[in-house]
Formats: sequence, structure tokens, C-alpha cells
Amino acid sequence: MANTGQGTVLARSESTPVRVPSARAGLSRSFLALSDKINTLADEYAVVRGAVEGLCTILHAEGGLAFFPSPIDLLFVHHARRRSGALQQFEVLVQRRGERFLELFALEPQRRIHYAGDLLLVPLLWKQETIGLFAFDTNGHTLSFSAESGMIGVANHVGSIVGLTAQINELHRRYSPGPGNDPSITLEEAASFQKRLLPEIPPSSVCGLNIAVHTQAAEHVSGDAFDLILLDQNKIGITIADVQGKGISAALFANMLRSTMHFLARESFSTVSVVGKLNSILHKEAVATQKLFSLFYGVYDPAEKILSYTGSGHGSPMLVRARTGATERLCSDGIPGGIEPLQRMRERSAFLHEGDVLAFFTDGVIERMNKHGERFGEERLSVLLREFGHGSAEECLRRVLHQLEAFSPLPITDDMTLIVAKIL
Repeated sequence: MANTGQGTVLARSESTPVRVPSARAGLSRSFLALSDKINTLADEYAVVRGAVEGLCTILHAEGGLAFFPSPIDLLFVHHARRRSGALQQFEVLVQRRGERFLELFALEPQRRIHYAGDLLLVPLLWKQETIGLFAFDTNGHTLSFSAESGMIGVANHVGSIVGLTAQINELHRRYSPGPGNDPSITLEEAASFQKRLLPEIPPSSVCGLNIAVHTQAAEHVSGDAFDLILLDQNKIGITIADVQGKGISAALFANMLRSTMHFLARESFSTVSVVGKLNSILHKEAVATQKLFSLFYGVYDPAEKILSYTGSGHGSPMLVRARTGATERLCSDGIPGGIEPLQRMRERSAFLHEGDVLAFFTDGVIERMNKHGERFGEERLSVLLREFGHGSAEECLRRVLHQLEAFSPLPITDDMTLIVAKIL
């Protein structure tokens, strides 16, 4: 790897592409296999290189180029079968124009595939901003609709990994304690930063739910994460997660988890797909920082009154039925994130009815102890939900918290988050 002054250039590589099936199903499998391979690569540089080489194989391209002026300062060129004159000329153009070159794609933000002579160009986005570019010499051939969809899917995947990695590095740079830093100032800055990232609680009625949320950090910042994501006019995603440990390191990881989840949730309504991708993307960082995390993610469709959900080692949320008063648990498969990069999980569903109450919580709620060493426990929470669930979500949450405080007026020792949602 060498720095050219215009970007970091990885050594060019030569390889013979492997022919793949041209049928739609074969193409889809090829793009999915490439996405799975990307998840196992060590860093963003390996991800970019693997994506370019893999896409060259799938597209039978003469070569491919990746350009990321920011945030990773990268220019990578791969000639698959022979030296591509079109790609070499484009490389010179990219190096000459630099970051200004990407501004051209901002003029047509809705177009994700561009054709220019022999080249196919794909802007790479992160949070709706163009941060990079793929270019492939396809000899002027255009892609089928299914191939374009697969290409955009891989481009989204690469853009999210590069953008997230840059965000992680920036968070560590700004908020991790270091030599000469004042720890108290660092904690205050981190707390302020985390507060700004907390999602806005939606109005009392949204997507057929009445929702109330309480979150409280044991220290200045919290290792809990939650999010309420309006996926469209008809569906809402609910995320709750618990990162191992407390303090700044746990808070950094929790913020990263929430940002990742917010991005992935808008790509698919499939909870198992979203949770699986999240675990794959965050696995390397979880191992590096020794942070396991649990997660529960549900998508509620008010038209069908169905909650689809997938869990990854998180405590099972409670569902209190309005008609019978019975408490059910939303059990799910999966182990905590940070153990295996690829997990076997499945999506489950619960049919809900008007007046039913859902409670999502982290361990800090049920493991809170009183002066006698007794845990608050799941049974007490279940009883309170049944007792107060006839009111609004806000009233139910307020009464539960009052009882929790009466049970243990001591300062909390673990981050705690409780979400109450009532079906309208």
C-alpha cells in the first residue's frame, strides 16, 4: 500500500475471473455470497478490495476501481483479465479531480447506476452522502434489473462498513480518555454527545402504538441502546440493546450499534436479516473491544397487528394480554453479538390485539437490588404491567418506575432502559 498524495493506492492485482450462472437466481446467489464474504474480512481496506474483485468476477468485467477520498483515503484498481485502457484513463481523471469528482453524483442522488462509455459507475453512499465510487469496465454492456439490484445491495453494504468504521474511529478519537485528558471533561462531553444521539420519542400515537420510554445511566453515559424507527407510514421498528460493561467504552459501542441499526433497518423489513447483518458488521469491533452485546429488534405492522421479531441473546420482552391478563414472553433464538460473526437465527411473530401491552427492558431493570440483596425480578415487573396496563403507556411506565424506586431507593449500579408500548 502506497500513499500517492491523492489517495492510498493498494497494489494492483491480476486474476482470472470465474464464470457464474447468468440466470437471475444464479446472479442473486452470487451477490449474496459476496456480501457474506465481505462480512468476514478484516478491515475496510480488505472489504473494498474484496468487493471490487468479487464484482469483477460476477460482472465478467475487464477491471474495477474503488475511490474513497474520505474517510479512508483509498484508491484501488484491479485489472481482472487484461489492462483496461478505459479504467486507466478513469484512474487518472479521478486522481486529478480528487474529492471534487464525487460532487458530480450529488446532482442526481436518485440514480445509483451510471454508464459512461465502457464504464459502469456506482456512487457509494453513507447517510445519504456520496463518500466513494465504484467503476467497472464492462465493455459498455448495461446490467439487467436483477444485476443492478445486486450491485446496489453490495454498494450499500460497502458504504455502510466504510462509513461506520470512520464513525467508530472518530468517536474513539474524540471521546476516549488519553494522556493529558481531563477524565471529568471527557465524561461530560461523552454524556452530551450521547444525549444528542438519543432518538426522539414519537407522539403518543404512532403506527398504532402508544409508546413511552425511560433510560437511565449508572454513570455519566450508558451502555444501553434503544431506537424507535419509522420505517414507512405503516410500520415501526423497535430496538433495545445492552452492551457489556459501563462507562465510556460501553457508551461508544452502544452509540455505534444504534447508528448501525438505524441504517440497516431501512434496508429491509426482515428482522432476522437486519439483526444478522448487524452482528456481522459489528463482530470485529466487538472482539477488538471485548464487548459482547444483546439485542432485540421488532417490526410492528398495525394493519395486520403483527409484531415480527428477532433476538440476539437479549432478555425476552413481555406481552400482557388485555383480554385475559396473561403474560407471554417473546422468546427468540440467537446468542449475544460478538461471539460468532454468523449466527443461525429465525424470525418469529406475535399477533396482537387492542389494549395489549408490550414491555422491552434491559437487565438493569429486573436485576436492580434492594438493601436486602433481593432482585426486582421479572415476576414483579409482570405483576405491575398487569396492574397498570389498563392506562396509557406513559401512565403505566410512570407507575412501574415509582414501584421500582420504592423497591430500591439506592443509586443504580447498572444502566437501565424500559420501553412500554400499548396496542391502539
